[in-house]
Amino acid sequence: MSVRPLALALALVSAVVATVAVADDAAAPDYSKLGPEQVITATAERMFTALDQNRAALKADPNKVSPLVEQILLPNFDVDYAARLVLAANWKSATPDQQARFQKAFIAFLTRTYGKAIVNFERNRLKVLPLKGAVDPKRTIVQTQIARSGGAPTPVDYVLRQTPQGWKVFDLVVEGISYVRNYRQSFADEITQQGRGDASKGIEAVIKRLESGTFQAPATPSDKK
Repeated sequence: MSVRPLALALALVSAVVATVAVADDAAAPDYSKLGPEQVITATAERMFTALDQNRAALKADPNKVSPLVEQILLPNFDVDYAARLVLAANWKSATPDQQARFQKAFIAFLTRTYGKAIVNFERNRLKVLPLKGAVDPKRTIVQTQIARSGGAPTPVDYVLRQTPQGWKVFDLVVEGISYVRNYRQSFADEITQQGRGDASKGIEAVIKRLESGTFQAPATPSDKK
């Protein structure tokens, strides 16, 4: 199984509701008081605990991972900011309704594509590295490694920014590939092709394809290895 979907699933999340036991909220720390490295460590630990508690049920029905993603991962991901970065200049061309629909459809797509991959993810595969350099409230990187059999660990960088609610992830860099940048280019190309001079029309085409479930994740250089 590819480590890229496993890594991405830890940060890119959805709010789809299903039925499975979810980790006790009492165990959740006050994320607003944690530093960026602590946010990643605490989130991963809560997720692994929840997975261990529900492993059999999740393997029988991987779709049931959604409420774990919703409760544990989603609050620590800056969905609004990430969506703005992905659409880039096209964000201002979108109507408020299109902006809201894009956010919802994009996160739902990411969950369909990557969510099921976390079912078999185990805590001993993830290593959070010590934070390097000064902490920048606008952009701080927490480096991690994901162990894989028969090869060197895969580097996975979580990019966070400080918000009034605490540090939140807005991008993920796997093997040097930024997912925000990768999706930005893919969507920009489609908006240009479908819009033919009308960005709002192109954005609508992208949203409808995301909503339909036919959109495919863009390839990255590491996908071709």
